[in-house]
Amino acid sequence: MKKYAKIFCLLTIIAMLIVSTGCSGERDIRSLAEDGDAWAQNELASIYLEGEDVPQDYVQAAYWFRSAAEQGFKTAQYNLARMYFNGQGVRQDHVQATYWLQLAAEQGLPEAQNNLGTMYRFGMGLPQNYEQAIYWYHLAAEQGHQRAQYNLHTMNDPGLEAFRNISSAE
Repeated sequence: MKKYAKIFCLLTIIAMLIVSTGCSGERDIRSLAEDGDAWAQNELASIYLEGEDVPQDYVQAAYWFRSAAEQGFKTAQYNLARMYFNGQGVRQDHVQATYWLQLAAEQGLPEAQNNLGTMYRFGMGLPQNYEQAIYWYHLAAEQGHQRAQYNLHTMNDPGLEAFRNISSAE
């Protein structure tokens, strides 16, 4: 038992040292972001998006998400797509949302794949295409994305097939 107590005390001391010399949050992340670090840019954008320790600022969030997204950072591409879809910090634009979702989806991000499937399913920002919707839902579902699994199931519903045929005849 004494051995574990010593280890616990040592770990506590190490943790206290790390905390006392650690980063100062938003300022250190900002410094890294300004130096071009895509991860830090995405984190700083998230801080502005959520208003964590700074006033909420969608314009700043979109700026930093774009900076990281343009470097190919898939999470930032997905987040920027969501901002375009919702019109947060940028003009609402489903075409731009689709563009950034496509890039993130092609890199294997299941949330982006699911949302891109939905964009295809309902024709938001691109022509409606059920085959593409199923394709993207399937890729996300294979990674365990539960919403994509549900969406894929509903796409394979026989009642939906009849609805598709009526819709395409109009």
